[in-house]
Amino acid sequence: MKRKFHTLFVYFFLGASVFSQNCDTDLSLFKQNLKSHILSDKFKVEDFTINNFDVDNDVKILLEKLTDEGSWSDIDYTDNSHARWIPALHWKRILKLSELLNDKRSKYYGDTIISKRVLEAMGFWTITKPVSLNYWWNAVGVPLYMGPACLLLEDKIPTSLKLKITSLLNMGVKPTYYDFSGKTATGQNLLWIANAHLYSSLLQNNREGIDRVFSAVANEIKITENEGIQPDFSFHQH
Repeated sequence: MKRKFHTLFVYFFLGASVFSQNCDTDLSLFKQNLKSHILSDKFKVEDFTINNFDVDNDVKILLEKLTDEGSWSDIDYTDNSHARWIPALHWKRILKLSELLNDKRSKYYGDTIISKRVLEAMGFWTITKPVSLNYWWNAVGVPLYMGPACLLLEDKIPTSLKLKITSLLNMGVKPTYYDFSGKTATGQNLLWIANAHLYSSLLQNNREGIDRVFSAVANEIKITENEGIQPDFSFHQH
């Protein structure tokens, strides 16, 4: 996922010059380019079922296991492990289904029934709000899937649900800094939080938030003796 994340930031910088000029048209274009990237082969979530993903079979199984309340019956939402946090599977699955719903090559493109079920799954998460004991999953890991999935389906997500989602995406976003587990985020941690902030800002059409993301990321590209690019051009991160 890290390589996909860094590839994604190439698009952020390409968009920075766009936002310095026009408004709604450029914002729409940036969103469309980002959605195309999410649907490309360069941005793919890892397998989220037992074995390799078999589209028809796995979609059928996922829909069968998706309960009326929007949870998956085979996911233990009480799991509190630090490393491989099982509830994160919920959003991996939502992202994969969102990709299929938006990929014109997919037989599931625009499927209204699946769209409805995916929105129910999103709603379940915002109501129950599963929390990991590992802050990374709450502020970074889940948003890495949540942001792209919600951007792909932004036109279908009700405003009330979108507000709850953006609130979760902004867990590490403070008024004057990006937070990582109670400390000011730096280096990769800052980029992860900025990534979540970008998606929440796009969902809200918040240009000030988007500008803040570009500025924060640009400020990390510097020579320093702290965390980041070192004077000998090596990279140091805790």
